[in-house]
Amino acid sequence: MDEDLYIEYNEKTGEPFLRLGENILKLDREEISGEFAEKAFKELRETPENRERGLDELRNLLKNEENFFKPNEDTAFLLKFLRPCKFYAKSAFKIMKKFYKFKEKNLKYSQNLIPESVKRCYVDEIITFLPARTLEGSRIMVVNIANWNPKEVSVTTFIRGVFIALEIAMGEPKTQVGGVHVILNLEGLSLSHITQFNPSLARMILQLVQECLPLRLKGIHIINQLTLFKVIYAIFKPFIGEKLKKRLFFHGTNYDELIAKVDSFCLPPRWGGTLSSPDAPGRLLYDIIHFYSYEYKEISTYGYTKKIET
Repeated sequence: MDEDLYIEYNEKTGEPFLRLGENILKLDREEISGEFAEKAFKELRETPENRERGLDELRNLLKNEENFFKPNEDTAFLLKFLRPCKFYAKSAFKIMKKFYKFKEKNLKYSQNLIPESVKRCYVDEIITFLPARTLEGSRIMVVNIANWNPKEVSVTTFIRGVFIALEIAMGEPKTQVGGVHVILNLEGLSLSHITQFNPSLARMILQLVQECLPLRLKGIHIINQLTLFKVIYAIFKPFIGEKLKKRLFFHGTNYDELIAKVDSFCLPPRWGGTLSSPDAPGRLLYDIIHFYSYEYKEISTYGYTKKIET
């Protein structure tokens, strides 16, 4: 029962977590070690030498970028761009510029992006995270369309909520290494949802996902889609590139296919998995995210301070 669940706090760091059966749901802010460090070495070229070289080169590149406010000495900030780019500083610099130019161009969705501004997205469980990571260490983010009432939560707030979720993933060292799977649960999709989107908005969303995110996107899994899905897919399809197509999976109610891509132990029984943990109550997940509001207020100040050419 939800009433039996409550936020606990790490005795050493004071950071919040939620105990869900055998699993712990929290924001994984600690630096990588063990199997994640080994994976980073094998897949991302992360060695002490490459790490220091990448940090130094990226800092030097950033020094000459005009009108761009960023915490050059914040190693954690720089690593979230270096890791997905395998410590090639020029590539990290390129994606960083794209990310912040995107934010500058789309202030409606990215300005003052703090948890309070998207509270309903999490309390209503429109956006949530599963507590277990895959064998590869991937974070699993879930979007539940049935929980989204566009009359109460605007499409702008919905997209801002997704943006916060992506910022969470970007800021987790384990997710920088293990990547992220996104499950779009389209059960309950209706015309009231579809009419929120148009080609311009679809192009903007896919530009962010395909060109501007420093994330290892492992897969976007669409489940429980109905006939109406064809209508909204037709809006997005023209803007889907070849690379994303290879990471886009349409499972319907064939959960065996979902399990083949995302490990069974990570998924709840309703989707064919063996995850024994209860769902995270949205109000408690929001409380965890809200704990870090001071960081998101700081993050929201990063970027271009004057209008830039895109």
